[in-house]
Amino acid sequence: MAIVWNTSNGGSSSRVNGEGAMRSMRIFVAAACCALWPSLAVGQGLDRAEPQTLDRALKQLWPSLAVGQGLDRFKLFADCEPMGLVVEGLPEDAAEIGLTEDSIRAAAESRLRSARLYIEASSPYLYINVNVLAGAFNVALEYNKSVFDPLSGLSGVASTWSSGGTGTHGRDSGFILSQVSQHLDRFLAEFLRVNEAACGKQ
Repeated sequence: MAIVWNTSNGGSSSRVNGEGAMRSMRIFVAAACCALWPSLAVGQGLDRAEPQTLDRALKQLWPSLAVGQGLDRFKLFADCEPMGLVVEGLPEDAAEIGLTEDSIRAAAESRLRSARLYIEASSPYLYINVNVLAGAFNVALEYNKSVFDPLSGLSGVASTWSSGGTGTHGRDSGFILSQVSQHLDRFLAEFLRVNEAACGKQ
C-alpha cells in the first residue's frame, strides 16, 4: 500500500495562513520596515509587527497589490519567462524499485514544454529532488529565481516556492512518479495564474 503526506509553501496555502505567510516574507519586507519605522531594530520590528502592520508596509511599497497578491508575485512572477530544469540524482534504493532519473526528467520536461515554459537555462529553474529509503520516499519541488536584497544590495538565485510530500511507495515506482506529476501540476497551475497576463501576451 502507498501513502503520501503533502507539504507546501505555495501561494494559495500561504494566503490562508496569514501569520505564517507574513513570517515567510521577513526578508522581503525588511527594507520596508527599516524605512517606515527607523526607530525599531529590524528583527524587533518584524517580531512585534502585526500582520496588518506588514500589510501596510507592502502596500506602501506596492500600492496596487494586496498582500496575498504580493506574496504570489514574489514567489512566482517571472513575466512568463521559460525555466530550466534540475533533477537531483537518485539514491540506490530508487533503482531497486525501477525508478530512474530519466523517467522523472522526462515527466517534468514534458509538462514544462507543453506549457511552453521549458528552456535550457540556469535561472530561473525548477528543482526536483526525489529520495527513496527502503519503503519510504520524499518528493520536493522548488522554483528558483533571481532575487534582490535591498539591505545588502546583493542579488542571487533563491528558492521562492516549494511543494513536496512524504509517504510509502509499496515498491511501485509509478506511484512516486504520479506524486511528482501532481506537484508539477500544482506548480504550473499557480505559476500560470500569477503570470496569466504576461503569458497571454506571448
